[in-house]
Amino acid sequence: FERMFHRKPKKIGSLSYQASRLLKKEKEKTEIFREFLDKPKFTDVLIELNRIIKTDPNMKIHEIHYANNQLNLTGTTDSFQSLSTVKKELKKAENCKEANFAREKTAPGSGGKTIVKFTLVCKIKDEA
Repeated sequence: FERMFHRKPKKIGSLSYQASRLLKKEKEKTEIFREFLDKPKFTDVLIELNRIIKTDPNMKIHEIHYANNQLNLTGTTDSFQSLSTVKKELKKAENCKEANFAREKTAPGSGGKTIVKFTLVCKIKDEA
């Protein structure tokens, strides 16, 4: 018992019962680690999206929200053509199982220029 679990058994209860309880706890820890480690890291997703978005120097990200394995980026760019170019690159994203632009609309920008406001919705893959 001590060699296997690196502790002395309690004096109350059978050794087999104590061993089964400890094994169950270790199994739960292992499952938690496996669940955490099998998912893409949040930073990996951000780095990948940054690589894609920086292909358009006019695209600016203003807000980032992350919840329920989904990343929402709100921002602006100068044209719908810019969104189209970035959309093509997003299809190649390794860490996103689905990435789309939502709420695309034009708005007045500074200097009389028209800007395009958007929200990029990236559903993160369940496994790395």
